[in-house]
Amino acid sequence: MSEPVRIVYTFLQMPQNSFLGLAIVSATAPLYHHYATLVRDWGPSVMEDQQMAGAAMWVVGDLIFLAAILGIVVSWMRREEREARAADARDDAARAAIRERESRLAERLSRERSEG
Repeated sequence: MSEPVRIVYTFLQMPQNSFLGLAIVSATAPLYHHYATLVRDWGPSVMEDQQMAGAAMWVVGDLIFLAAILGIVVSWMRREEREARAADARDDAARAAIRERESRLAERLSRERSEG
């Protein structure tokens, strides 16, 4: 895939993660019956735990997707720079070859004038 397509593809994955995290945060009851029946003497309540997990999924997930998009953009920029340097090197080599041919032609014309 080209970089723009990869960026769009990655960006389009964000809403799925965000909406699921938001749904978990917004839930008014525990989403898993088994989880709600566990008895714990420590830590947050089942609902607080579920809401913190949904918030983590939402925020951390979006940050990971944004970091991935940034990584794709950086990779794209670096590839463009490498290609530009390679094109410049090819152009420089072509110019050097032209200058060499011009120099040989000038020498040959100079010899022909001096001989003729």
